[in-house]
Amino acid sequence: MNRTAIYFGLWAASCLLLLFVTVFGLLFLETSSFSLESAGFTALLVATTGLIAGLGWALLHRKGRRAGWLGHSALAVGVVVVTHLVVASVVMIPGSSEQTDLGVAGLLAGLVLTIVIHGWITIPVALLGTGLFVLWNRRRVS
Repeated sequence: MNRTAIYFGLWAASCLLLLFVTVFGLLFLETSSFSLESAGFTALLVATTGLIAGLGWALLHRKGRRAGWLGHSALAVGVVVVTHLVVASVVMIPGSSEQTDLGVAGLLAGLVLTIVIHGWITIPVALLGTGLFVLWNRRRVS
């Protein structure tokens, strides 16, 4: 079970990295705006996603339970939301950048807005990636 959670974390991180390479690749063709800062942020997001996905898989399948499609869909959406929450809380630490103090309500509104802006692509990729992993895992186990 722990090995499968590690595999899922690596798979989720790989899916996100592929998404970033595709999106940044398309943007790089139009503008040459690639920077080390964006590469570092991508690495932070990919590593966080892999860790959260692996922990989520282990939590969902603890004690040998077998989750259904609804549970795996909730896991995929949960990984997206929790990853955005963790990364937004790290990026928006007071004093880490020269921003005005928005307060808790402003930070929550910013988080919801970020999920809405990125969710149209990250949630379908997470659902598709999780579905493919579940199919692969079921074939591997049986």
